[in-house]
Amino acid sequence: MARQNRKKAEDGIYHIRQRSKKGCWVFRSVMDDAAFLRIVCEAVQRNGGALLAYSLAGPKGYDLILDANGGDISGLMKEINISYSHHRKAKEPIFKDRFVSHLLAQPRGGAPQEDLFCQALDRWMVEAHEEGTPEFTTGPDARCPAPRKKRGRTKQEAQSMLFEWAKGAGVAPLTIPLEKAVRNAAIRYLKAHSTLTLKEIGSLMGLSESSISKILKAPPSKHPTKGTNLMTQVEQSPTLLQTMDQPMDPATHYDCLILGGGPAGLNAALYLVRKGWTVGIFASAVGGQVASTSTVENYLGTRELTGADLTARFEDHVASLNVPMIKYYSVTQVQKDEKGTFEVHCDDGNTYHSTSLILATGSSSRKLGVPGEQELYGRGVTYCAICDGPLYRGQDVVVAGGGNSAVEAALDLSKICNTVTMVHRSVLRADRILIDQLERLPNVTVHLGTDLLSVDGEDGVEGITIRDRQSQSVQSLPTRGVFVEIGYTPNSQLFEGLVARNAQGEILTDENGQTSEPGVFAAGDVTTERYKQIIIAAGAGAKAALALNDWLVTKG
Repeated sequence: MARQNRKKAEDGIYHIRQRSKKGCWVFRSVMDDAAFLRIVCEAVQRNGGALLAYSLAGPKGYDLILDANGGDISGLMKEINISYSHHRKAKEPIFKDRFVSHLLAQPRGGAPQEDLFCQALDRWMVEAHEEGTPEFTTGPDARCPAPRKKRGRTKQEAQSMLFEWAKGAGVAPLTIPLEKAVRNAAIRYLKAHSTLTLKEIGSLMGLSESSISKILKAPPSKHPTKGTNLMTQVEQSPTLLQTMDQPMDPATHYDCLILGGGPAGLNAALYLVRKGWTVGIFASAVGGQVASTSTVENYLGTRELTGADLTARFEDHVASLNVPMIKYYSVTQVQKDEKGTFEVHCDDGNTYHSTSLILATGSSSRKLGVPGEQELYGRGVTYCAICDGPLYRGQDVVVAGGGNSAVEAALDLSKICNTVTMVHRSVLRADRILIDQLERLPNVTVHLGTDLLSVDGEDGVEGITIRDRQSQSVQSLPTRGVFVEIGYTPNSQLFEGLVARNAQGEILTDENGQTSEPGVFAAGDVTTERYKQIIIAAGAGAKAALALNDWLVTKG
């Protein structure tokens, strides 16, 4: 791979450029990135050198800045390239036979090593600009700070920088506010690389100024997350390489593809992999609604966990089995070809194939669409009284809605909350027996023919503003929690024509999760399951997987 006739390098700092063979995509995923960096660090250390900076050029190859320490650069490059090819299980050479190296800086007159490194970086920055090399990332052996980049001065500049940061971290920009760890890393990035005020950063992230301030004052997460330097992640967590996302291969014919990364989909994957089947998961949002649940207290074996923490446990368990997962991208079409193979088209530009499917795309809570609802979600606004009700014990709460789910929520909350106020724009549509029970409760007040105009508060819900439809009078009601109970919309539009659904769009299944289409099973909130609970969805995923296992065995 590398030239064999090179002698040991002169003492100094070198720029090494290695490019791939035509048509070879070197780094396919963040897992490849991390594996390559581990290989480089170990090889450089064994050869007595130091990795000072690196640039991974995606499909093209890579660039390194390293202190050769008089070592054999040719032998080092051969070791790196062969080791990485083994990691990729490549049948053909990935890299070109020759690499390019040249001396950036050489010790003279006893100059400090820090000055030498900075001199080398300055020279490479000029070359990088002229040759179009991607910006470097400072390596673990760097001995001077990287040059300060231009700071974003406007919200538009900062947003562009944030999108580039997200792209480099393997994060879909639109998902940044949805995952707490990623969101907090993005906030710290904006603070360090822009001149925006805390209020302006908050407006970009959908948070208040005081919330941004609290996040910046809190210590960063000790766990590796997206949005941090890959080298730092590898150093902080030796097991990261085993738990990072496995790439899904469009050329592989999978036994089953699972659509959905919530508890139903993840648990189905767990059971199928343990049965020995090849499985891939599509998870545009890992954890589904669980990930954005403030606190989970009713999942067996966990007294109290945030939804994000529980999601992380689910994902870690599945990742430990090396299940390939496509995150942050969406499935655009599902169809069955003339041979009976299922084709799943994804907006990553690829089409994936399988013998069977499990549909576990969940459902979405219907929203009120009023000011303050989205901003205070998870901080007083919730869509599940069963899940979050106990968090508001002894407090004054509001239930928005007038159907069975809303009245049942009010009945449950009345047992633990100080007062419950129901707000609904028309008349109650719940079953008469439920309404009779509601009317007997002394701590429940019902406002019918009333519009909920806004949810009010800064760091948390402090009240709501309502308007009587008849008198048009407007008033504010103090409250600490708003439970929105106006129903769910199953995420099943993609499967219209593939499987049978009811009038509400829920997928119809038998007692084992089999749909109307042979080889297609469904589980969780996207089905007719009445109770939308984490543990029920997880159980349904397991049941569907076991039933699918029987189907695959029978199919032979």
